[in-house]
Amino acid sequence: MPKLFLLPAAVGRRAALWGVLFFICTQAVLSVYLNERRPELRDPAFGLRLAALRKRLKENPGAPLVLLLGSSRTLNGLAPAHMSIALDREGRKPLVFNFAFAGAGSVRELMTFRRLRAAGIRPDWLLIETWPVQWPEDGIFAERRLIVEDELRWTDLTVLCRYLPGKLDFFINALKGNLVPLVCYRSRMLRAGARFLLSRELDRGLAKEEEDWTCIDGTGWLPYRKLPADCAAQRREVEKGLLVAAPLLNPLRISSDSDRALRELLEECRASGIKTALVLMPEHSACRSWYTPVTQAVVGAYLQQLSQDYQVPVFDVRDWAPDEHFADFCHMMPQGAGPFSERFGRDVLRPWLQRSSY
Repeated sequence: MPKLFLLPAAVGRRAALWGVLFFICTQAVLSVYLNERRPELRDPAFGLRLAALRKRLKENPGAPLVLLLGSSRTLNGLAPAHMSIALDREGRKPLVFNFAFAGAGSVRELMTFRRLRAAGIRPDWLLIETWPVQWPEDGIFAERRLIVEDELRWTDLTVLCRYLPGKLDFFINALKGNLVPLVCYRSRMLRAGARFLLSRELDRGLAKEEEDWTCIDGTGWLPYRKLPADCAAQRREVEKGLLVAAPLLNPLRISSDSDRALRELLEECRASGIKTALVLMPEHSACRSWYTPVTQAVVGAYLQQLSQDYQVPVFDVRDWAPDEHFADFCHMMPQGAGPFSERFGRDVLRPWLQRSSY
C-alpha cells in the first residue's frame, strides 16, 4: 500500500494552527497571571495599592479593617497616618486604608469594591464618599469619560454593562487587555524582567507612573501634586470650578445609573455585614456657595432617603477645611490633609467605629 505524504501546504496550515493555539494559550495564562499574581504590571493604580494593603494586613494580623472609597478628594484629603483611633479601653486599633481613586463616583466605587472582594479583601467598615457634582454623570465629571481609559477586567464588565451607556468602548478596552496582554503590557513586563531593553525615556515614564501610585506611608493616601504657585493661581483654579462644577449643581439632577450603583454597593455591604457610612468631603467656600437653597434641599432629601433605606450615617464635613488649605475648589493640599484627617479621625471616625463595634 503506498505511503501517504502530507503536502507542504497542509503541513504549513497545521503548523500555523498550532502556532495560533499556542499563542492563545500563552495569552490566557499570562492574563490570569497578571490579574492574580502581578496586578501592578497590568494596572499600577489598583495593583500597587492592593500590594500595600496586603502588606499592612500582614503586619497587623487580626486588626479590623476600615476601608475608604471615593474620588481624588478622598484620595488626597484623608490621610490615615494622622488618625489615632482606639476601638475600646484596651486600645484595640483598626487598620484604616485609603483606597480612593481619582474621578471615582459610585460606579467605580462599586467596581473597586468587587475587585477587592475578589482579591480576598473584606473590610469591617466601609466609608464611601459621595459628591453631588458627580451625581448627574455629566460634563467632565462623567465617569464613563474616565472608565474607558481604565485597565478593565472581565469582572468590571458586569458593572459597566448594567450602569453605563455606550458599552462598546468598554468591551474593546477589556478585550484588548485580557486577550492580548503581551501586546498591551509589554513595556511594564519588560521593566519588571528585562529593563535594559527599554529606552531611557520609556523607563522614566513607567517609573513616574509607578511613583504616582506608590503610597509612601503605606496607608493608601497620596498627596495632591498640582499645587498653585501663589494665591492668584489658587483663585484661578477656584474660578475654573464655576465653569465645570457649578452648572452641574444648578439644577441638580441625580443620574439613575449613579443612584443604582450606589444603592447596589450599600445593599452588598448590608448583605455581607459590612458597616457602612457616607461622607461629603470638604469644599472651598466658593464651591459651597454654588449650592442654591433648592440644590441643598435636593442633596439633603436624597442623602436622608439613603440613610433611612440602608440604615447608614451620613457625615457632611464640607465646611471643615479653611480656604487656604485648598489647591482649587475641591482638592486639599498636603498641608491641609493632616489637620483635617486628625479632626476627622477624632470627631467622626472614632465615634462611628466605637458605636458600631458592639
